[in-house]
Amino acid sequence: MAQPKYEGYCECIPTKLVREKFGDVNVYAQNAKSLLTKATGFIGNYDFTLNPYRGCQYGCSYCYAAAFTPNAQMRQDWGKWVIFKENSAEILAKELKKWYKKILILLLVYT
Repeated sequence: MAQPKYEGYCECIPTKLVREKFGDVNVYAQNAKSLLTKATGFIGNYDFTLNPYRGCQYGCSYCYAAAFTPNAQMRQDWGKWVIFKENSAEILAKELKKWYKKILILLLVYT
């Protein structure tokens, strides 16, 4: 699957256009494959993390999330862009249904 090309962050024809501006922040839309990520490490007391968007409007210098940006220029512009997952409601409903079924199966097996 080809990497998305964000308007303002590529020399070619972008595949993701700025949907709107929020102050000086570019807001992009993208379809998601998932929203829930199994929690591990220091957040082990939780089952999942919910990720309905990437980026932020604040750009705190100490933020670890900037390291997970789509490209180097966007990492440098941390705090000036947000990518929201426009199909979030549908994906979350599908993922919750899947996990609910798994829990029901486990309850049936262990009771």
